[in-house]
Amino acid sequence: MKDNFTFEICVEADFNTLYDQAGLMIYLDEKHWLKAGIEYNDGQPMISCVLTNEVSDWSTGIYTGNPRKFWLRLTKMNEVVCVKYSIDNVRWTLLRLCPFHHDTCFVGPMACSPKRDGLKVRFSGMAITTPAKDILHSN
Repeated sequence: MKDNFTFEICVEADFNTLYDQAGLMIYLDEKHWLKAGIEYNDGQPMISCVLTNEVSDWSTGIYTGNPRKFWLRLTKMNEVVCVKYSIDNVRWTLLRLCPFHHDTCFVGPMACSPKRDGLKVRFSGMAITTPAKDILHSN
């Protein structure tokens, strides 16, 4: 993707093993990317986000909805990325707002289970649209 965009997706999976994860990703190269979604950590599914800009950080939080089905929205507006999640596809909660100074990138679903085989993930409702004027406060 080169222009400003919003990418939305619904994710369904049964997270039950350390580091089971699924969600979305924006990717430039191995040193510049962001992934967001549910990741199983500390004995429970957590909402999480990793931003890599030469080095990686990782943030997690308690996920209060049903982790077996959730929605994610990533908006790239100029040099900013805004990631939101929803437990019902109606109300959206901010997960991450960060700089992403790259014009051309790839965006799409991601899933990984480094500790086991067999994590089954269903992605649906994928859409790429024009961003809202106010990416931070719009639903």
